[in-house]
Amino acid sequence: MVAKEGAESPLIIDTGVEKNRLQQTNRQELTMRLVALVLTTLLCPGTIAAQSHHDHHHHPPAVIAGDDAPAEIAIDGSKSFQRFEGFGGSLGIFEKDGIFKAHDHTQPAVVSATANQRSDLASMPHAQIGVSRARIVLSGFEPQNDNADPFVASGSGFDWKETDFHASALASGKSLGLRTPWISFSLDGSDADAWRRRSGSACALDPVFVDEEVEWILEALQHFKDLGMELPYATVNNEPDLCDSGYKIEIADYVEIVKQLGRRLRERGIETKLVVSDGWVPQNAVLYMEAVLADADARQYVGALAFHSYDAYDNPQAILAAADAGPPLHEATQRRERIRELAATYALPVWMTEVCYCNPRELRDWELLRARLNHIHDELTVTNVAALDVMNLWFIRRPQVNDELVEVFFNPAGPLERSEISQYGTLVAHWARFIPPGALRVAVRSSEPRIRVTAFRSETGASTMVMLNNATTARSIRLEFSGIGSVRSLSSITSGEEYLWQIGSAVGVTDGRVEVAVPSRGVMTLTTLATCGGSGRPSKPCRRRAVRP
Repeated sequence: MVAKEGAESPLIIDTGVEKNRLQQTNRQELTMRLVALVLTTLLCPGTIAAQSHHDHHHHPPAVIAGDDAPAEIAIDGSKSFQRFEGFGGSLGIFEKDGIFKAHDHTQPAVVSATANQRSDLASMPHAQIGVSRARIVLSGFEPQNDNADPFVASGSGFDWKETDFHASALASGKSLGLRTPWISFSLDGSDADAWRRRSGSACALDPVFVDEEVEWILEALQHFKDLGMELPYATVNNEPDLCDSGYKIEIADYVEIVKQLGRRLRERGIETKLVVSDGWVPQNAVLYMEAVLADADARQYVGALAFHSYDAYDNPQAILAAADAGPPLHEATQRRERIRELAATYALPVWMTEVCYCNPRELRDWELLRARLNHIHDELTVTNVAALDVMNLWFIRRPQVNDELVEVFFNPAGPLERSEISQYGTLVAHWARFIPPGALRVAVRSSEPRIRVTAFRSETGASTMVMLNNATTARSIRLEFSGIGSVRSLSSITSGEEYLWQIGSAVGVTDGRVEVAVPSRGVMTLTTLATCGGSGRPSKPCRRRAVRP
């Protein structure tokens, strides 16, 4: 077992998923939605409010008279947990016609961007926010079976046009901080994939085509290698556990695909490792993980365990109600502990690879974002995730959804007008900008459960702490450091509902102790790294040296 620190969970109930990608909604999901709606109303009355407009020129408030005694936070660098690999998200392309209009009918069906605009857009998540990962999801590149032999591919049967656009998008991030490009596959993303599905199903793999599924994935990975971009990781399917009639891929078939694909990749000299299972919810994903890891032949090809968080973390009202109260662990976090145990047993990293409020929720944007920050805290501390991916690196703005780190704006004719880092991207940067791949998460103890802190020590010795204040008032916090070397001063960045990315003066540390004020319902990052650039949004990286630890 990996050493565990006490972690409070922000979860109260399990809810249904509001994702709009299924063509049909099964009875179980509909029931879960109704239960979630009733329980949310009981748990969080009065949370429905109009979306607020933010004035980002305000400044963080001082701690007001009458606050409680300062919260005591102890950072212990002598106790470490997972080695972090980075934040990421899914990477889209401009050439996928209709994707934006499908989410907002006012958007143009066909869009475009200049080379300079694409370069600027690529720099925002990687160079400015600090994202080091990017996932692409492919489908439709074999519009009909290339031939009757799944062990001999016919090159003329594959259409790589859209795949090459994805490859180009990945390549543009390589010089800007992208370290882990990886690939997922969709069985239900295109009519061109229908030949591999069960008759009458919009999503389920026909078991007759297990060998063809292996060939399909193998040829895509070979194509990337031929382009000079051998991918370090790939997963068999995006959410193999989510289909209108049950699973997209049955667990036994999934294990067989992993074994065959892994063997055939190695025979071709392709070192891509497989990610298991990228499932819709942790309780399903773990079933695939257990089956694959129990098979010694399949297990040797696995490089990471992954899941999506469309269980209780899909309910922002419940997350907030719990975060504001600081409850103990319960069912949803226990499911994640099982994944954590598997990862420790087999020495594999855990990735949380997708989550969003995929349809609008009846909360102010800031409360939706605060719920997601508490979710991030839990995945880091409860599940021990080594990587955490949001839904979209960039996408159009959708109020009360907030799943894109960078927002893009098109004029009605289709050309891109501008791109800007979103509120969500700015808040994720509180971690991503100052916690580089390779950093170790270290132990934290808090006297106040509503003050939730994660702390990391990088390979260069830099230290970073991210503090969430779920209290309704600004709070004074006393931090005490041990086991991380001599910390003399810290840079600070603060965000709250009325302002974003406020860079403060360096904070002196005396005898391993410092006291700071964190705004109500806000977030503060303290780091021994430098924080140059203007306030309001993360800027391009600093050129001056880091603050001396």
